[in-house]
Amino acid sequence: MGWTMCSRTAGYRQIRVYTDPAALNVSLNSIFEDSDGHLWLGFWGKGLARFENGRFQHFGSDERISQITQSLDGALWVSSDGDGLQRWFHGSATRFDTAKGLPSNHVMCVYADNDGDVWFGTASGGLSRLRGDHVVSWTLKEGLLESTVGSILEDNVGDLWFGGDNGIYRISKQELNRTAEVPGTGVHPIQYGVADGLRSRETLYGSTPCAWKASDGRLWFATIRGASVIDPAHVPIDKVVPPTWIERIRFDSRSVLMEDDVRLGPGAGNIEAAFTAPSFVAAPRVSFRYRLIGFDPDWTYADTNLPPGRYTFVVQAGNSDGIWNYTGDSLRFVILPPPTRTPLAYFLYVVIAILFGWAVIALRTCVLVRRQQELTRTVAERTAQLEAEKTALETARRELHIRATHDSLTGIFNRAAILEHLQREISRAQRDGSTLAVVVADLDHFKGVNDSHGHLCGVCWGLSATVPSSQMRLNLTLRAVSGWPPSIPSSTSQLHWRS
Repeated sequence: MGWTMCSRTAGYRQIRVYTDPAALNVSLNSIFEDSDGHLWLGFWGKGLARFENGRFQHFGSDERISQITQSLDGALWVSSDGDGLQRWFHGSATRFDTAKGLPSNHVMCVYADNDGDVWFGTASGGLSRLRGDHVVSWTLKEGLLESTVGSILEDNVGDLWFGGDNGIYRISKQELNRTAEVPGTGVHPIQYGVADGLRSRETLYGSTPCAWKASDGRLWFATIRGASVIDPAHVPIDKVVPPTWIERIRFDSRSVLMEDDVRLGPGAGNIEAAFTAPSFVAAPRVSFRYRLIGFDPDWTYADTNLPPGRYTFVVQAGNSDGIWNYTGDSLRFVILPPPTRTPLAYFLYVVIAILFGWAVIALRTCVLVRRQQELTRTVAERTAQLEAEKTALETARRELHIRATHDSLTGIFNRAAILEHLQREISRAQRDGSTLAVVVADLDHFKGVNDSHGHLCGVCWGLSATVPSSQMRLNLTLRAVSGWPPSIPSSTSQLHWRS
């Protein structure tokens, strides 16, 4: 890409073309001459370069330079679309980007004022001021007319002028500096558009120069339909304060009587207000701001649904030159709550909530008591069942023991039990050193006794007749061992024995 220099020597016009081998396929976007007479070039995609003695010296690589300017301390300020802002001073560069407080890295223009502040505009990030290393920004929220600032100029009366996609506008630098000290406060720009003589509201930006301040103080702006010029020293100002009227109020799509302290509702809380401010100078540029005292903490531009309460609707208007009617017009009104939002309704809600909670607790308690009763009944039934099973088991065990140790006919010990007792008696006799006798007797005619009196009675009689002197001891033994001997007859005359 080459660029052309035109000079006049001795009445002849001479044109010379210079070509940068390192930037053949990119456009030359910005040209600036610093206070030392050095010529600086900004390429769109090849960064910053200095032209001296017919040679190009590049600084940087692929930045898209949009504008170059110089501050009073001699520092060179370079804005780039995508790489933020650079400060070149004594051969070293300092970069400012979003990491250092910039609202956007797409810096479209930069301006250094005589107070040492650096102002720059960004794409979609608004206006910013760099003082030292501290960045302050203004966006749509602070009252800026658009989010992209394409060019910045300062007039001779202390106002900054800006060009963008929606015309040109000016803001007092004093107001900007004042609001910078109080974050969140707004500015009041004055806009100029087609109604003021601009051929097109869209200005050009992104290259240098797209805006210029002439030596006579007039400001030039390039638009998509040609150049426009404005003289800040001779701009007529409309000083007529626009009268402001509230024409009508609608509540939930119903018209409201226009008198103070009117009571509205109950309803959904939708408020519609129509207001006007007659002006015979640039009427389309009359601006309004309104505030609903009792709901909005500050001036607002948003619609909303209002809760019940007392409100005062206030509207103000400003003419095309920023002269505001701060008195404006107002209307006081009260929105009544619906029946479902009255104090009585809230009291009933509390009572219902308490009753509901009590009912839930009572129901839960009944359920728990019923479960406890069922559990107690189940435990009792199971315990009784276990006791019955235990008793049956004990009975069966005793019967099984008796059957195992007693004769089924006589009911006395069987052979195995007698041998067990005999072994125990032998052990006792050995332990005590006493005498042990074992009698084995065979009784005659014993079948008649068994047939007449039963086997058990026959056994007892037989034993008594066989060993008369041991009747009492045998009886006690039978009682202790067998547990239930019948009465033993005293006569043994019918019993005979043989050895």
